[in-house]
Amino acid sequence: MSHNHEHAHDEHTHTHGHEEHEHTDGEVEVTTHDGAVIASVGFVSRQPEERLSALMTEELSRFGRQIGALGGIIGHVKAAVTSRRVTTFSLTEPDTEPGVAALGCESTVQLAAIVFGVAEDALKTIAERAVSALR
Repeated sequence: MSHNHEHAHDEHTHTHGHEEHEHTDGEVEVTTHDGAVIASVGFVSRQPEERLSALMTEELSRFGRQIGALGGIIGHVKAAVTSRRVTTFSLTEPDTEPGVAALGCESTVQLAAIVFGVAEDALKTIAERAVSALR
C-alpha cells in the first residue's frame, strides 16, 4: 500500500510518498487496540523450507496453547513465509572457474497475533520465543 501526504513548513509545502515495506529486524512490536493486544514481527530464517514449515506448525500450536494457558482468547494468529533459494559462487584463483560454495534457503517470515485477555509483556515473550525457535 502506498500513500502520500503533504507537509507545510514555514512558507513552502512538499509531498512525501511512503511505500509499504516489511520489517524484518526480528524485533517483536506489541500494541493495543480496542481491548486487543497485537504482536507483529518480521525476520529472516535460514532454516530449510521443509524444516521451517514443520517448525512453524509446531510453534503456532505452542503459541495457541500458551495463550490458552494464560486464559487468553485468540482473535487471530497468522504467519506468512516467503522463501527463496540462495546459491553462492566462489572464485579463489584467477584462472579457474567458480564453484558453488553454498546452496541454501532464505525465508522472510511475517507473524501477527491478535489476542484478548493477555498482558502485553506476556504476548511479547511468547512471540519472542517463537521467533527464536524459527530462526
